[in-house]
Amino acid sequence: MSKLYGSMEADASKTTATKRAHEQISAHLRGWDDGVEVEILNGIVAVYRTGGSNGASSRKLLLTWTMGYVDVAVNAVAVAR
Repeated sequence: MSKLYGSMEADASKTTATKRAHEQISAHLRGWDDGVEVEILNGIVAVYRTGGSNGASSRKLLLTWTMGYVDVAVNAVAVAR
């Protein structure tokens, strides 16, 4: 039995995409200029701010935590627009 599950829905699709995994799962959602990537690897959850679908390749760690614990490490990110 899989320990990890991921689901995604979008307004352009009539169905939900679902994946399952045992140790590692990730999802990358992108707007035009910005995106977010969420990764679970061996019980550690990491959230990254990424570049968007226009080709930017940045990846900045925003926060991490260990599944089952309440401690969250937040990395402050200054955003200039």
